[in-house]
Amino acid sequence: MQLRNKGVTLIYACLALTLASCNQKNKAPLKSAKITHAFVHEGNLTLNSKGAQKNYEFAIEIADDDYQRATGLMDRQSMKDDQGMLFIFPSERPLNFYMKNTYIGLDLIFANEKAEIVHIHKYAKPLDLSSISSVFPSMYVFEVNAGLSDRLNIEIGDDFTFDNFNEQ
Repeated sequence: MQLRNKGVTLIYACLALTLASCNQKNKAPLKSAKITHAFVHEGNLTLNSKGAQKNYEFAIEIADDDYQRATGLMDRQSMKDDQGMLFIFPSERPLNFYMKNTYIGLDLIFANEKAEIVHIHKYAKPLDLSSISSVFPSMYVFEVNAGLSDRLNIEIGDDFTFDNFNEQ
């Protein structure tokens, strides 16, 4: 009888320890890893500003597939004024963007299939989930630092050319 009581006591003790360990809350929460992305020079873009009568050169990253277009400049903390991201879509169509997980204020420059600027959305706010519309069908969107389109006098009707190092 005493041996049986010791066995039952041992089972209860193991059960109590198991339940106690399952109920423990993680005292030190895990810190989320900070995601950073370095600029990848994938091409060059020359913007012809007719108002300023000047061409501007940019080093560009290219977003030409669904994943790249969906992530864009998310999680970036900064970008140089002579850099930008060019989104390339298969054809002209109405486009909508938002600033989810985008920490840099941006100007979004929408262009048609001839790379002529049809709309500029200036000073898009970081992390804003509001929809940013192309207004007119567009095939390209060129993202640059907020305010740059004003400083360089970029206007509707200006155009650009670009090369894509990945296609050479």
